[in-house]
Amino acid sequence: MRVKKFLLFLVGVSAFTAPLFIGLPLFSAEEGGAEIFMIDNFDKRIMFNLLGGKTQGYEEAGTKCVPRFTTVPKETHGGTGSSLRLDFYVTATNSFSYYWSSLIPEHSGKFDAGGVEIIEFKNFSKYDYISFWMMDPQGGVDFRVELHEDVDGDGVYIMGRDKTSSVNIASQNDIAKRGEWQKVVIPLSSFNMIDDRKHMAEIVFVFKNGHGVNKGTVYIDDLAFGAYPKNKDKGKGRLL
Repeated sequence: MRVKKFLLFLVGVSAFTAPLFIGLPLFSAEEGGAEIFMIDNFDKRIMFNLLGGKTQGYEEAGTKCVPRFTTVPKETHGGTGSSLRLDFYVTATNSFSYYWSSLIPEHSGKFDAGGVEIIEFKNFSKYDYISFWMMDPQGGVDFRVELHEDVDGDGVYIMGRDKTSSVNIASQNDIAKRGEWQKVVIPLSSFNMIDDRKHMAEIVFVFKNGHGVNKGTVYIDDLAFGAYPKNKDKGKGRLL
């Protein structure tokens, strides 16, 4: 089913580059009462996120994105726990690879009679942004964050039937410093092709030839959705 989802998923993807905040001291659960829904902190070191959704990299001849977990203090945000290490290789012209994290649990439930599986979607309507921490040890990493909306609710992303929206991440010298952890905060409104946040199916990190370095490593930690505290200023920061 995974192959069916992704054989053509880059075809026709919007090239829209939306504003995002990098390194911005937005509200956390400890700062002003923001509501955070943690998708994955990677501390369990398994290929399932905290929702129970499957996670995986994509690899074929000449291209790859290999996910691993690391507990090396300098490679984890805060120096403790674990983080996700993505080793990517997209040196062939027009090649791409990706890491995906499903927002639908692998086994969501079944009817009492007939054994028909029920697909349960998490409702993310009340959240304002998606955030994660990243560290680029080499410098020059540029990738795209995609959200996929399962329009027909069948639990399978199919290009042309379901929706994709993306935002580019640009690791520029004056914003993302090489070898330092940076917080990336992307307003969900920037994913302008997503109409129904009740049916978001996947988060995908896409690496593409010709966009930043073509071979390298990036570390990711604390992938989450967040809602701003009511009656609180959302903060100001540098826009890409």
